Order: sequence, then structure tokens, then C-alpha cells
Amino acid sequence: ASINLNTISMLPPLVVQPDGRILLLVYGPTPTAGHSLVARLLPSGAFDPSWNMPGLLTDNNKYGNTLHLLPSGEVLLAGYLQRLGVVSGHERSVALLTATGQLTAPAFDPRVVDAGLVFDVAQQPDGRLVATGIFSEVSGSEVSNMVRFQADGTVDTAFCRRARLAGGNGRALVAQPDGTVLVGGDFHTVNGVDHPALARLLPTGQLDATFAAPFLGLSSTNSTPSSITKLVRQADGRLLVAGSLQRTPNGTPDYFERLNTTGALDASFQPPANTLPLAMLAQPDGTIIVGIDAAAPLLRLQPSGAADPTFTPLPGAAPDNYAAVRALALDAAGNILADDYAYASGLSTTAYSFIQRLLPDGSADQTFSIGNNLNLTSNSEVTKNLPQPNGRILLTGFLNVGGTAYYGSARLLADGNVDPSFTLSQTPDYTAYDALIQPDGALVFGGDFTTAAGQSVIGLTRLLDANVLAVGQPGAEPQTAAWPVPAHDALHLRLDAASQPDRK
Repeated sequence: ASINLNTISMLPPLVVQPDGRILLLVYGPTPTAGHSLVARLLPSGAFDPSWNMPGLLTDNNKYGNTLHLLPSGEVLLAGYLQRLGVVSGHERSVALLTATGQLTAPAFDPRVVDAGLVFDVAQQPDGRLVATGIFSEVSGSEVSNMVRFQADGTVDTAFCRRARLAGGNGRALVAQPDGTVLVGGDFHTVNGVDHPALARLLPTGQLDATFAAPFLGLSSTNSTPSSITKLVRQADGRLLVAGSLQRTPNGTPDYFERLNTTGALDASFQPPANTLPLAMLAQPDGTIIVGIDAAAPLLRLQPSGAADPTFTPLPGAAPDNYAAVRALALDAAGNILADDYAYASGLSTTAYSFIQRLLPDGSADQTFSIGNNLNLTSNSEVTKNLPQPNGRILLTGFLNVGGTAYYGSARLLADGNVDPSFTLSQTPDYTAYDALIQPDGALVFGGDFTTAAGQSVIGLTRLLDANVLAVGQPGAEPQTAAWPVPAHDALHLRLDAASQPDRK
């Protein structure tokens, strides 16, 4: 059998043991049972039947970078060893294998950590923040890909103990009005209980067992687990879900579904076939705006999921045969903000990204400055458009502005032009996947960054900005008249209508 050697490592991908047997780092599909990640061959080149290394049923997103033979005959393996041998286990970076390929006793379990990242952050009705992503520790507290912060910024350790996502990470959050939290991702368990891809957590962090989504995880009968990338809650409480949604063992996954409040599939929702939303926006009238990867990258769906024929699709920037809308938002006037990332005609390597504001029928708002609003150049990607109460538009993402540096956020004025009061160098120094505006105007960012405003922060930060909240229109001064002046026996008053006292 052929073996695809790991070409990621800069070190030799094989080790020869004293007896002539050969250990090899394997990348890609498992060549034969018991030889995932590391295979062992006999001197003849045949697979060694005595080597039995544990591995998941799928080898996706797993690889070894290096292996070393120890004098004891054990094998030290390092790399991205995603939950090696245990579907619901933690992420490993180093493992010690016995002479037959098995994991050694649990005593050898070093935790090699890297900077964590946050994919989504949400604010609960009581003001507390929840975040999900890839992280195992926050401010010295052990967590597992899910965290909640108290109002003062300290970690809610009781919540985190109950809301442990294992076997994968979280990608999307919805904080619901009743205090429950919906979390989606590619995790397998919640606090040790099998509950793949989508869960509802009670306000305490405990798993809500009454919510049961139909999506499958990794098992002996299913080698293609579900993975959720987007969640949107509609006004009636039903949930729009996007990702790789596996509902039948080893079958073809769905990409876009709607669930009822119990987690059951809403069979009345029938979106266009093979529609994978990169962004979703639930409108107050029940229609759904969807950003996709296509030459016409924007759709509006009726509540049933059928395409709305009254909506004029947003074309990609001409000439163009590839575009993708990855960020959508609705402003206070009901207009649609859409980020369009496109390649030029012929799928060349020249790429550009720009923000458009569309009227409710899908046509372009001609009062909005379109084109390359921020001079975003190749590789830029906007992950979120966030209209502020003052009409300005906060953008998050991976932003190469003018080809000079990468930033996690930028801001436009209400007319689409660059906001000169927003200093790019004060924002996160790398990708910001999500942002929200708190009631006091503070800006919260989550992403894959290590500094913001010149300070060392990892994955999650809050910035203060005085220019966020709406400014009320100044009212006219009350017109009050008094006569005669000076007064002797009587003084006559005429009060402005807005100054009239309440009558009891």
C-alpha cells in the first residue's frame, strides 16, 4: 500500500529502529487500521501487524510534525494530535507511545498551549458576556472553548465548569432573551455528555436536555461529523443553522436548515438546494437575507425558504465571475449592508473587497459611497458589518488597508466614506471575527489577535470610544413670557407648550 508522508515537518518524516523496522509520519487518510498518524513498517516494507496506534475514525485536521525514538523503546510524537484516541478528549500537542503504538499511562499528558482565539461573542440580557472559540484557559481559570464573564470582567467559573465543549470547539453563539445560550461548532460533548455540534445551555451553563438537534457527531457508524459555522435566531425563536449538517450516517450533509425551539427540524423550511450561507440576516418581516459564494452572491428567501422573486440580486462587481458575501447587517432605516469579496474576471489573483448599502428591494443605495471604501487590498476579508447608533459602520475582519498592514477593525461614516476619527492602529492587530456594541458605547472584539491599542491582549478585548452612541437633536429653547415688568399687583405668564406642568 502507498503512504502519503507528512510533508509539513521540516524534519525527516521517518525513524529507523535498531531492529530495522521503520516509523513514518503519515498525512492524510489512514493507510491501514492501527497506523493512523504514525505507521510502522517491517524491514520488508509490509505494515507491522504488532503496531496498533489509536486514532479517530477520521484523520481530518490531524498530523504529526516530528517523532523521536527514546532509549526505552517508546516513541515521542509531537504535532496537532486532535483528540488522539479519545473523541471527547482535549487537544494534544505531545504524546508518548509504547513500543506497540498505544498511548502510555495518563501520567504523561503535557499541555502545550498557544494563544487562544474567539470566534463569537454575545451579550446576555443581564449584561454578562459569553464567548466561544478555541481556548483552554482564561485569566488563569481552566475552561474548555466556552467562557462567561461577570459584569466586572472576572470569569464566571461556575458557568464554565458546566459549559465545557470538548471533542472540538465552538464557532457561533446566540444569547436568547430568556438567558439561555445556543452554541454551535464541531464539538462532540458538553460537560462530558454526547451532544454534538449544537447545544442549548441553561443560564447556569448546564446542558438543556430538552433541546435536541438532529445533527450527528463522530461515531462508529458515522465518520463525517457535523460542523456548524453560523447561527441566527428569528423573531419567533426558530433557529437558522448553516454548516456541514450531517443527519444520516455517512450520508450527504445538508448546508442550511431551520430548527424549531425544541431543536427539531422545521420541515416547512425548504431553501434552494446546495445553498451554503456564509452570512445570514433574519428580517423583521420573516424574510431571510443570505450571503453565498456565487457570481450573484446575495439572496432573499421567503419565510418558507423559497427564493423571493421581488428581490433584485446583488451582482458581483463587474466584470466578475466569482464573489462571496460574508457579512450582512440591517441598519436603522431597514437598508442592507453587505460586504462583497470578489475576484476579477478570469479568477485572477487580484482580489478586492468593498461594502455596499442596498435598499430593501436589493438595489444599490446611490447615496452610499461604494467601491473600495477603505482601499482594502488582496486577502482582505470583512467578517462583520455592525451599524452603530450614530449611523457609522464598524467593520471587523482581516483588513489589509492600502497594502500596508493588517488590522482587525475599521469604521465608515454613515455615507460610506472612511471615518477619519477611527485610528486603525488602536484596533486589534490581526483578525477580528466578531464584535458587539455595549449599551455604554464600548466596543467588544473577539478574534485571533494578540495586541490592541498597543497593549497585549489575546483573543478578546474591549475598547472605549466616545463616538458611538446616538446624539439627540437639540430642542428649541422654551419660549416663556412674563408681563408687566416690573409687576405690582399681578404678574401674567405665558408658558411654552413643552413647559406646561402636568395636571393632576
